[in-house]
Amino acid sequence: MADTTTTTYGLTKPEIGASEDTWGTKLNTNLDTIDNLLDGGAQISPDLTDLEIDGTIVTATPAELNILDGVTATTAELNIIDGVTSTTAELNILDGVTSTATEINLLDGVTATTAELNTLDGITATTAELNVVDGITATVAELNILDGVTSTAAELNVLDGITSTVTELNYTDGVTSNIQTQLGTKLPLAGGTMTGTIAGFTSTGIDDNATSTAITIDASENVGIGVTPESWYSQFKALQLGEGGSIWGRTGGGANPAQVYVAANTYYNTSGSERYITTNAASQYSQTAGTHNFSVAPSGTADAAISFTTAMTIANGGDVTVNTGNLVIGTSGKGIDFSATSDGSGTMTSEVLDDYEQGTFTPYWNAGSQTNASYSVQAGNYTKIGNRVHVQGRIVVTSLGSLSGGLRLYGLPFTTLGSYSSISIGRATGLAIPANATISGFSELGATFCDMTIWETSVGTNTMLASDLSADGDIMFALDYLST
Repeated sequence: MADTTTTTYGLTKPEIGASEDTWGTKLNTNLDTIDNLLDGGAQISPDLTDLEIDGTIVTATPAELNILDGVTATTAELNIIDGVTSTTAELNILDGVTSTATEINLLDGVTATTAELNTLDGITATTAELNVVDGITATVAELNILDGVTSTAAELNVLDGITSTVTELNYTDGVTSNIQTQLGTKLPLAGGTMTGTIAGFTSTGIDDNATSTAITIDASENVGIGVTPESWYSQFKALQLGEGGSIWGRTGGGANPAQVYVAANTYYNTSGSERYITTNAASQYSQTAGTHNFSVAPSGTADAAISFTTAMTIANGGDVTVNTGNLVIGTSGKGIDFSATSDGSGTMTSEVLDDYEQGTFTPYWNAGSQTNASYSVQAGNYTKIGNRVHVQGRIVVTSLGSLSGGLRLYGLPFTTLGSYSSISIGRATGLAIPANATISGFSELGATFCDMTIWETSVGTNTMLASDLSADGDIMFALDYLST
């Protein structure tokens, strides 16, 4: 029977009962082979069922142990683990970690002590959670920043379950200073002062990082909302609103320090001269020493000098003075209310003076519904104050035309209201009436004419006829009556 060899390492197994003188050589060769295998110079492949360390069976699989294949940590670095108090159960959390030898080698050179590493003793993070670190690009120098961290296992367990990705964790890659020092210089959650500009920060509020200019405050403390304020006179502090609105007050000096202004299209330049902001008209309201002043100015050129006209003032005592223009009542039925005055003994119906008007009208004669007389003069003037109308006029006939019968004076400017009123005749010539007769008349209700009468001592009062007027009658008259 010939010699045979072992399956794994090819050691010679001498033939039993043959060539005993050659066994020594064969055994020496086998021992040399085993010695070479055990000296670390060649790869061995033991087929082991269980691996025990200090009586404890290691449960890691070959695939998991092979992760260490290629690790470049030195004996001194591996010896840092010497003295770690983690139990087998705790160390077995690493069982299944997918980090490669290259990633594990990042720990090569870590200076943390056994005491520091023991902080991890009791960590409950799962393999899946630890695997978040898989792929981290931080260098040994950057990881060494953690060297000396005093957090307990309970504090570190706050990270248990964190879902941050490798990309998010890598934001810390490159940090070169002590983390606690950096956090200590940050603004506290309550109180504290922040200075400077936050890089990359934008907002729509009022700050240096706003995406658009909402408010501008210049070095003289003048403020512009939606606009850069003009260069104002040093004795004023101003707020400019948009293109032309301004509000300002005096800060000191001047004859009237108690001043405030609200204006459109005007400002005081650095020389103390009022100027236009844009090419347009301007207006201004001011309170000066208790007096309200309303001023206006015509259109002018931007930055040209303004000459204001005071249109109205309200004195400190309450008197209102309208210097230019009119006091216009814009709503019919409204006017000046005199209700503060005492009332008469009669029945008061209104204390509002709501109307004033003056003008002219054309009087004419009507008799028998005929109006075709001819005139050389038809003159009438009226003044209406409230509901009281005063008229006066002159009418001179040159031909009666077809006038016949009772005579009426037409053409009143307002319809009569409330009561009859008497017409007064100031002068009458060229009439065909007796020498001792007098003429008068009265206004009809709800009409614009007066019925004319003639009075004689012998017969009394009768209707004045067209024939009494004659072809050249000349009458001057006046009438006061009520109207709406």
